[in-house]
Amino acid sequence: RRRMRTSRWRIPPEHAAAPRQSVEYPPKERAGAAPVPNLLGTAGLWLLMLLSATLPLFLGGVSELGDLWFNTLGWCAVVLWGCGLFQQRRIPAVSPWVAVPLGTALLLGTLGALNAEFTYDGPFSGFTAAAVKGWLPSSVDSSASLAALRHWALLGALFCMSSDFCAERTHSNLYRNCLTAAGLVQIVVALGQRLSDARSIMGGGWGEQLPFFGTFMYPGSAGAYLNLLLPLFCLHLFGKTQRPLLGIAGLSGLGVAIFWNTSRLSSLAGICSGILLVLTLGCVAWQNAEREEMRAALFRRLHSLRPVLFSAVLVGGLALMVFPVPPLFEKWRLLPAQWNSSYPRFEAMKACLEICRDAGAWGFGPGTFGAVFPHYAQEMAVSARGVWRHAHCDYLEWFIEWGFLGFLLWSFLPLGALVRVGFRFFQEKSVHRRNEAACIGAALVALGLHALADFPVFNPGVQMLAVFWLGSAWSVRPPACGASVKPSQHGRSGGAPQPSRFVLRPAF
Repeated sequence: RRRMRTSRWRIPPEHAAAPRQSVEYPPKERAGAAPVPNLLGTAGLWLLMLLSATLPLFLGGVSELGDLWFNTLGWCAVVLWGCGLFQQRRIPAVSPWVAVPLGTALLLGTLGALNAEFTYDGPFSGFTAAAVKGWLPSSVDSSASLAALRHWALLGALFCMSSDFCAERTHSNLYRNCLTAAGLVQIVVALGQRLSDARSIMGGGWGEQLPFFGTFMYPGSAGAYLNLLLPLFCLHLFGKTQRPLLGIAGLSGLGVAIFWNTSRLSSLAGICSGILLVLTLGCVAWQNAEREEMRAALFRRLHSLRPVLFSAVLVGGLALMVFPVPPLFEKWRLLPAQWNSSYPRFEAMKACLEICRDAGAWGFGPGTFGAVFPHYAQEMAVSARGVWRHAHCDYLEWFIEWGFLGFLLWSFLPLGALVRVGFRFFQEKSVHRRNEAACIGAALVALGLHALADFPVFNPGVQMLAVFWLGSAWSVRPPACGASVKPSQHGRSGGAPQPSRFVLRPAF
């Protein structure tokens, strides 16, 4: 009887010496542990989208009201986003490779503004000379450099915001849809002005004697804005959202608006970026689909969209026949007469090359091009003389203001983005990720082409679209849903070791 009492329940010998293990489950697996919504970060995202959508309406952001709108909404969005990061106890989802050159460039610009050679005291006092330490960067105008640094510092913060939001798929799609809606508004306004032969911007008297386009004061900036919209509509046409009508309508309107613009460079950049998109997106589609199935799907898509394409071609042809479009042909007719050595932009580039020799490693200071250029423009042709606010070549103007070292630090931002999207295009397995990489690369190439003979980098309306594309390129994203994860040694993919199940079995 004593023997039966002690041996009624026995532990199997293979589990007799195993110690008891305590398992701690992560918070997301506990019942009732829902994530806390980040309301501050969401409010910052909405302010960023509102700023990106509405800033082009203020004459492209170059007016005084547009500058106030940019600074107010931009700093409010940055503060809310920073408070949201502090609430979540995390760092932004930005690649660390871009933080060091960006911070170093802003630091050098700040040192140059504080160590300025002159200080502008007002219209009556003029410039006052100051003691300068020669071994530090120095600016020729302290007030202009400080104002430019505030602008570029805000753009750097907005770039980090864009990278952080683009790392999450939901925020990225919302951000992209907002920019697409703003682009549709800009296309409708531009085409309506050209069809009605309007003489002012938005009917407010602005630009009555200027070659405006849409809500932009300068048609070259408007062309750069439209070319940066081209990859957005391609994503709607070929992306996961599958909005073919929106993509076709946007691409049709963009094609008419870009070639109706008076800027020749916008047409050439649009053609180059369009060819690049066709090649890259076509390569992705050809590699990831069966040949017969792809041909059948393409035939079905064209057959279903045949009425839309026919209507677009009919309406566009009637509009070209009824409404006069002299800028469409006039800009190309004047090209042979303007393409000579006395062209004003060529003269300005010659003067900028002379300034670059004296810029050195530190440059003349951010925002000082307008003060430096007249001193080197004495030998320019009579047709090229006047007030030049920008060099019509962003690379030369950037070299003049930031110097050799600052130019290298800032160029790491777009060149590194191109390298990242290139690796993403060739190494990613997801078709959607490869399409995104192709569209980002096409947008950056179009922006680089515009910077050769215009100043899109210095237009606030274009800068907000560039912030989105650069943020998408430098964002640090988790692996795709279909990516393969290596299983751990315990048999589960990346999970914690599971405890042994001790079973008490009766001995009889």
